[in-house]
Amino acid sequence: MTKLFEESSNQSKSLREKHTDELRPNLNHPENKTILDELNTAEAQRKESQNSSITKYRDQMILLYFEESNKFFVRVLNNISFLLIFYDNWILF
Repeated sequence: MTKLFEESSNQSKSLREKHTDELRPNLNHPENKTILDELNTAEAQRKESQNSSITKYRDQMILLYFEESNKFFVRVLNNISFLLIFYDNWILF
């Protein structure tokens, strides 16, 4: 899960650097409006993809933390229950 996110993040960073390198001062000229619009669209898609990847990773990590926390608390409760029964029997007998 983490490797997939890192790969996605690295791809997004390299694409962002590519888009940054493609920015030039002459793109402000009216004749280059379509090139600039395409670059803006590509960057907007990259950002949206990265945001969805981050959201998906965050949700998966929250779910994983929740599941691991539940396992931990079940184990703690089982241990407490065992110890209560054990000491109760030990004191009574």
